[in-house]
Amino acid sequence: MPATIKFYLRSGLLEAGKAINPTRADYGERHVRRLQLIQGLRSTVGLGLEDIRRILGAAAGAGASDTQRLALLSTVQSVVLGLGGRRGEL
Repeated sequence: MPATIKFYLRSGLLEAGKAINPTRADYGERHVRRLQLIQGLRSTVGLGLEDIRRILGAAAGAGASDTQRLALLSTVQSVVLGLGGRRGEL
């Protein structure tokens, strides 16, 4: 997974964590939730990185408050996780 995290960082899909030293960073719950969302959109829904980038961009849209963005991301994550549970039915 570290290579995946680095890829998402370079791709702009994930914000950098708080630097601990030159080679390590601390990632919080917000990062974990975003990683879960990205992974869910990729594996469960089958979206490509550009589609994911658009979804995340819409969630971070201009004028949206942090609360609104988090609510949107939470909703998308719930949908993705729900689809994961129904994968055999799809």
